[in-house]
Amino acid sequence: MQPRFEQAYMGWEPAPGALAVADHVPSFPAVARFPRRVVTVHFRALADAWAVKRLAPGDVQTARCEHRAGRRARLVLAYSRRVAERLRQPATVVPIGYPAPTARLDPVEAPVAALMADWSWRPNRLSLTWLLDMWPAVRDKVPGSTLLIAGRHLDRSEVGVVPGVEVVGAVSTSSEVLARAAVVVFPCPSSSGPKIKVIEALSYGIPVVTTPAGVEGIFGAPDAGTVVADRHHFVPAVASLLAEPERRAELGSAGRERILHHHAPLVTASARLEAFTQAFGA
Repeated sequence: MQPRFEQAYMGWEPAPGALAVADHVPSFPAVARFPRRVVTVHFRALADAWAVKRLAPGDVQTARCEHRAGRRARLVLAYSRRVAERLRQPATVVPIGYPAPTARLDPVEAPVAALMADWSWRPNRLSLTWLLDMWPAVRDKVPGSTLLIAGRHLDRSEVGVVPGVEVVGAVSTSSEVLARAAVVVFPCPSSSGPKIKVIEALSYGIPVVTTPAGVEGIFGAPDAGTVVADRHHFVPAVASLLAEPERRAELGSAGRERILHHHAPLVTASARLEAFTQAFGA
C-alpha cells in the first residue's frame, strides 16, 4: 500500500505555466504529474533513524517516498548540504525561512539554560537523555544554575527529580520559556536538516550550545550565536557560557543578526526564485 500517494487523487492543479511545488516530501504525489514539479527536502528519514539507532516502519515508508520524489522531481531543493548530498539526484541547497520576532528578548543575567522541544520526536528524546546525564556536571561547575525543560509530550515523572531541573511542560508560546533562558542547550544527535528550535532561539537573541548536527542548515558564520561542541566537550562549553553574561549577550546579538540576514522570509524567497529561474528559466 502507498497511502501517501492518495494525495495524487485530490484533484488539485496549478495554473497554466505555474510551478507545482511540494514543500514537504509526503506532498509530492499531489504535484508529481505536472511538468514543472519541485520538491523540498527538509531531512532524511533514514539518517534520523540511524541517529537514534532505531528503524520504524514509518521511516522506511518515508525513505521510499523520498526516493521516488527525488527521482521524479524536475527540481529538488534541500535545506542543508548534508541532506542534498544524500539524495538520488543533484539538489539545490536553499536556506529555510523563519519569520524572526520584531525584537530580541532581554538578556537573562542568571545562569539559566533551557531546552524546549516536541518530545514525541525520537532524536529529541535522545538529546534529553544525554542532557539530563550531563546536567549534574554542569551544576557542579556553575553552582545554582537551572535547566528548564519545556514542550509537549513529556510527563514530569519521566524526568524524575534532578537537582536544578525544572519541567515546565507545554506552553502556549515559546517566548514564555525563552524569556527566562540565558542560553539554549541542545546536545543534538546526528539527525539531519536544520533544527527550528535552534533558529528560533537565535532569532530571539539567545545563544545556543549544541553539537555539529544542531547547526546543520543554518547559514552564516558558524560562531555567530552558537557554541558548537561534541558530547565529550559539551559540559565545559555549557558551563563556560553560563558563567559569562557579557559573552552571552554578544553571542545573542550576533545570532539574531545571522537569522535576520540569512533566514528572513524575503531572503529565503529570493534564494528559491533564483533556483526556479536556473531550473526553468525566467
